[in-house]
Amino acid sequence: MDREFIHEIKLMKTEFFRSLILIGFVFFSNHLNAQGWTQISDFPSTARDDGTYFTIGSITYCGTGLNSSWNPTNDFYAFDMISESWSTISELPTNESRQYSNAFSSSTHGFLFGGLNATGYLNDLWKYDPILDTWTELTPMPSVGRSGASCFTIGDTAYIVGGQTQNNAAVSEVWSYSISGDSWIQKNTLPDSLWRASATSHQGKGYLVFGANNSGVYQNKLYQYTPLTDTWLQLSNFPGVGRTYSGIGILSDEIILVAGRDSIGNSYNDMWEYSITSDNWILSVNLPSNQRRGGICFSSNTAIYYSTGIDLNDTRLTETWKYDLFLSTKTETWNEFIVYPNPAKDFLRIKSSSIEGGLHYQISSLDGTIIQSGKTDIEKSIQLNPIEKGNYLITIQSESQRSTKKIVIF
Repeated sequence: MDREFIHEIKLMKTEFFRSLILIGFVFFSNHLNAQGWTQISDFPSTARDDGTYFTIGSITYCGTGLNSSWNPTNDFYAFDMISESWSTISELPTNESRQYSNAFSSSTHGFLFGGLNATGYLNDLWKYDPILDTWTELTPMPSVGRSGASCFTIGDTAYIVGGQTQNNAAVSEVWSYSISGDSWIQKNTLPDSLWRASATSHQGKGYLVFGANNSGVYQNKLYQYTPLTDTWLQLSNFPGVGRTYSGIGILSDEIILVAGRDSIGNSYNDMWEYSITSDNWILSVNLPSNQRRGGICFSSNTAIYYSTGIDLNDTRLTETWKYDLFLSTKTETWNEFIVYPNPAKDFLRIKSSSIEGGLHYQISSLDGTIIQSGKTDIEKSIQLNPIEKGNYLITIQSESQRSTKKIVIF
């Protein structure tokens, strides 16, 4: 064979493999830039913002909101967080389209409250039965209708906080709804009159952040609600300008905030983490897409999901994104620690020669269900709550490093 021809073949092979390496490098770099975010199946209907959701088990039900034709909607869809697939469920009754509503759930049913539609501000309450796939109207809130309220659930009780009423005034009212009793009680007011704040709950307490007041000031305050004393406590402010329309969720002992809009119309694609145990804010990993607000944000034990919303150009979206805690590369992988005894029964200890001070830990089942979490120090005992025998994962995290190991409990 001609030497020159053989040389050309070798050059072609070299360029081919260089191209493969370059493609691989670009893919790997993009993956690192995403740092835990992946785009998954789009919301399966018309683009929209200002929708809502409730979660029953591993299924999250998303619906309502304002579509691209500026019409409120009444359709709902089920998102399976295990298969990450969408399916259609029954709509609200024909005349019950709305935006700016609230939703919450018990272990067996979903609930939808209030909002705004062509008839005005709503105070009605609807229950969804996932087995029968039906909606039933329940006792309305014994107060004026409202939109853009905030909502969190503690045990058998849902709390509806603030919102905007018919005269375009933000209110500070707080109402509790007994899920089992189908009854309402007015509670102590929020320290501010707010609408379009973001709220969630964790370990028996409620949390509320952001929102606009009657003077048009967008707040950056974070409040904690204790139901036993019916009191609100202000925690550390969000370390930036106030916002509205932000998504909120819970991962471990951290409140996660995604996107939103400030008072001069800037939208964001950032993500922030607030540590409940340390009362501290950390800027996390940006959503790798356009700035947005008004999306539907919900969480599982190990992931945050953000779907729909509206971007800077007022284009409504169907995108759905997932932030996976175990795929995140925001921290350096760290293996220089020992967990002992392993197997363990009553307690664990962590030993390391490369780090000192406080650590966050999380014990989870192999399917990602969080069993126990908290804060500890090197060599300090972690007392294990009663946990069934079996294999588990323990994740240890410092300010800059995180690693996960397998443990056995007997």
